[in-house]
Amino acid sequence: MNLTFFYFHLGLSDDCKNNADSAADITPDLIKKYNLSLVPTMIRFGDEIYYEEIDMDLEQYYDKFFTSKVLPQTANSTLYHQYELFEKLGNEADEVINIVIIIYS
Repeated sequence: MNLTFFYFHLGLSDDCKNNADSAADITPDLIKKYNLSLVPTMIRFGDEIYYEEIDMDLEQYYDKFFTSKVLPQTANSTLYHQYELFEKLGNEADEVINIVIIIYS
């Protein structure tokens, strides 16, 4: 399995916002450099649901991972979180670029 991360700026406007899925594991330096907004990945430990970087950061995730009796499951961000972010960014800029991760085999 290959994981590919693409970043590009179309350059159509200086008034552009960029977003990505938090599952892309983009470094904080790149998030700051490119002014990225992240759509949170859902993390489930049994009946407990968390959203990455909203309810749980990486350190909290690993603490829970090593102490929980159940293994975590992840899911794409919810449509609600995607819509909420696109609406916010669309109100702030002329363009919104969505950066996605692609997994292929």
